Amino acid sequence: VLGTFSTSFKTSGASRSTNLQVGAAKINGRVLMPGEVLSGYECMQPFTVANGYRAATAYENGRSVDSIGGGVCQVSTTLYNAVYRSGLGEESITFRRSHTFEPNYITPGQDATVSWEQPDFRFKNTSSTSIGIKASYADQKMTVSIYGIPILEEGTKLDLVSEKVEELDPPAPTYEEDQTLEPGVEIQKSAGSKGSRWITYKVL
Repeated sequence: VLGTFSTSFKTSGASRSTNLQVGAAKINGRVLMPGEVLSGYECMQPFTVANGYRAATAYENGRSVDSIGGGVCQVSTTLYNAVYRSGLGEESITFRRSHTFEPNYITPGQDATVSWEQPDFRFKNTSSTSIGIKASYADQKMTVSIYGIPILEEGTKLDLVSEKVEELDPPAPTYEEDQTLEPGVEIQKSAGSKGSRWITYKVL
């Protein structure tokens, strides 16, 4: 085992659990040859009922909505953390984006979101030999492990540590015209929320 990582979601419902199981199964057992790139999106898509997914809460344009495949970002986030700890190097992470909101299954600054085509989480096998991925979800716990020939020197470990460095005020409200409303009527589409800025450190 080159690197392994687990995340937990305490209030996971049946639909979200199903999505995590389906997403994990689509990554589990994959083998990457040297130089090969894995895309979390390509592995887990399409996010449809026909592909085994169910409707669960997801983030879309700054709002929480029910979406087919909601929750699969926990799969890509767990994979990202396992890959990072495997010793493949920062150059192995070829594409990663954080969430709009702070996820509650990982410290902010350590997440990797996946949606339709983009954002995506992608990484390259930068080692000289093949690597394998083992992924599973059970009892509200997602675990991903990377297997291969050891890359790091014996006794060397990698970790990520994040700290909040700034609280950000909610953004100024924006307005959009809605021809279906009576003149002078305003409806709040979504409420602004406080933001935050985080710094993530590599720990060797």
